[in-house]
Amino acid sequence: MLLVLFVSATLTVILAVIYTAIIIRKNKETELIQREYIDNISHELKSPIASVRALTETMYDGLVPEEEKRKEYCGIMLNELHNLEHTVTYMLELSRIQSKKIDCQKHKISAPDLFQAVLNKYDALCEEMDVSFTCIPPLNHCPAVYTNQNLAARLMDILLDNAVKFSGEEGSVQITYVSDIKCVTISVINSGRPISPEDQPHIFSRFYKGDKSHNGKGSGLGLAIASEIAVSLDEKLWLRKSDSSGTEFCFTLKKN
Repeated sequence: MLLVLFVSATLTVILAVIYTAIIIRKNKETELIQREYIDNISHELKSPIASVRALTETMYDGLVPEEEKRKEYCGIMLNELHNLEHTVTYMLELSRIQSKKIDCQKHKISAPDLFQAVLNKYDALCEEMDVSFTCIPPLNHCPAVYTNQNLAARLMDILLDNAVKFSGEEGSVQITYVSDIKCVTISVINSGRPISPEDQPHIFSRFYKGDKSHNGKGSGLGLAIASEIAVSLDEKLWLRKSDSSGTEFCFTLKKN
């Protein structure tokens, strides 16, 4: 009897130690992630603020007498402030999604009601940029899906924004989809330079920009938000391919 009690007590202590070790390890990993996140945020905010400050001080000191040069400086500052605002907005959005402070309620909705406004926006933008924009087959041929309208539309918006940015001059952006019994799989495909193989595993990480040719074209938060949205919707999002034939992102939407 004493032996049984001794063994039970020993196993309890061992399990408690293992559990404590796991908790400590998880806390350390969480702390490391948080520290890296803060470092990334600091870098993203510090650069545009420093740029705006330097240009403002130069103008304030009267070192830019030419009107044309002042306009150029103001243009740079406006662009930096726009990027700063964009980054802060994305960080707040990511925080709300991760903390579950968003409405994830789903309902049945047709594809045109879900995506048409987003597609119209990028159709007009692509026309201005001389980028080909197509949806094949048309949305009205797509089955209805069961999802959250705001989040699914935001997911599509992020992928199209990314596709247009990196489609290249006189490039192309295409949306296509296939349907099976359970879900609709939607693909967003763009031309332009492919994502390098070493960068592909990290593209859904926060603030990751990868290829130097892509730097300066975004905050590195868009795809991280898209990934969190997919998780919140209990859907899948992945990079299907990125090579000389184009870059293709896919995501699923359940039909019921």
